[in-house]
Amino acid sequence: MDMTRHLGWVVLALALAFGGTRTLAAADPQDRADTRYGVRILAARPAQDARTALPRTGSGAGVFAETELGPGTVAQARFDYIRYPQTSQPSTAGLPSLPAPAPTLSLLVNSASLGIDVLHALPIPCLAGCYALAGAMGIRYEYDTSYAGNQIDQNGIPIPSVIRAKDKTSMKLGLALGLGVAFGRGLALTERYTTVTINGFTFAAWETGLSYRF
Repeated sequence: MDMTRHLGWVVLALALAFGGTRTLAAADPQDRADTRYGVRILAARPAQDARTALPRTGSGAGVFAETELGPGTVAQARFDYIRYPQTSQPSTAGLPSLPAPAPTLSLLVNSASLGIDVLHALPIPCLAGCYALAGAMGIRYEYDTSYAGNQIDQNGIPIPSVIRAKDKTSMKLGLALGLGVAFGRGLALTERYTTVTINGFTFAAWETGLSYRF
């Protein structure tokens, strides 16, 4: 059931992403033939508040569709999925009397985002072209938390125990800014900074993406 729900969410996101560029392209019949699709691989380095909870670089992939809005300007609808490596750390807060081994708290986080970026060519000599981008996105995070340690039964005997909990946020609005360089009509490298605030926690990341347009 859980996997089916995730798959349905992804399919809906792809439909909205591709439909977004179709709508933009429909403003000019000639532009419809210029709609292009592509894939992207990502490396995401957490920033701001997220660096404390997620000190390791995440990885992911995405798909996108884009169409020209005018000379040197492109609108790109995208769907990205990023998974961060599991982190574990000792957790004795409020439980100082538990016997060894020390309790540990593990956290596994992934994110799924659906957004639209506007890419604009920069007037500088740069391989096949350099560009700046700015955009907005809807993003949702999922958390898989596990607590491993000993619990004390009614007889004072420590019993190994693992407690797991899953949670997810609702869709939140985030922003993206970045720069990119094209190596040809198909291959491009982008460095993008994304940020979103959830319950006072700023989840930001530097995302490096290598994309290929078909």
